[in-house]
Amino acid sequence: MAKTFGGKINLLRVYLKNNELERSIILSCLFSCLMITARILYTGQLLFIFLLWNLFLAYLPYAIPLLLTQQWIKDKVKFAAAFTCWIIVLPNSFYIITDLFHLGINNDVPLWFDLALIFSFAWNGLVMGVLSIWEMEKRLTLHRKISNEWLFIFPVKCIRHLYRQVFAFQ
Repeated sequence: MAKTFGGKINLLRVYLKNNELERSIILSCLFSCLMITARILYTGQLLFIFLLWNLFLAYLPYAIPLLLTQQWIKDKVKFAAAFTCWIIVLPNSFYIITDLFHLGINNDVPLWFDLALIFSFAWNGLVMGVLSIWEMEKRLTLHRKISNEWLFIFPVKCIRHLYRQVFAFQ
């Protein structure tokens, strides 16, 4: 646990204990949050505030494999539950790219700023989605000793495609 000073968590220590990849993701997400904060302060409108929720939803599939402990990986029922939750929330990471359709709905800021804002959130979602698949594949190889990665990637892609087809008609 991070040391506290006056009851507050030292965020710098929490940040520095992560590896370089996690620190890069944190900085990239903070950049996106700063961009949306700047947009809200400049326009006084909460127009793109939903991007924060979408970023949180994109973070969930990234967090699930990282939170799996060895006990969860060895226990078939717990691992199956975590894997099922992960499969359910995985499309959220890639779905965030569809927020680019919101470009041009408001002319209070230049279009390039809104493009950079939405793209920064979409980029974070895509990166966390890809890393999530990579992390879950590593956990699954510990659980099942899979020798061929396509035995993992192909079913995930099929489930994602099926999910997209089911919810495309709503």
